[in-house]
Amino acid sequence: MNIHSAVIEATNVLKDKSQGNVAKELKINPFFVKDYSQAAQIYNVRRCTKIIAFLREYDLKSKGLDRGQSSEYDLMRELVFKITHC
Repeated sequence: MNIHSAVIEATNVLKDKSQGNVAKELKINPFFVKDYSQAAQIYNVRRCTKIIAFLREYDLKSKGLDRGQSSEYDLMRELVFKITHC
């Protein structure tokens, strides 16, 4: 189970949703519970999957596969644009 799904499950299933209890159940430092919860709301599983696919695609392009005439700078700009607009 990844941290994303664990945080969502914990916040949906646990009766005691306090930071301390969520941290205890997930076995993580309580300091990070709020950040993980916010990130889990912003970056849902579908969006994370798309971002990972973009990273894989641009990793291959940076290594010369289906790169065309794009420079490394152009590839990075495209990747950042896709990630921020998906």
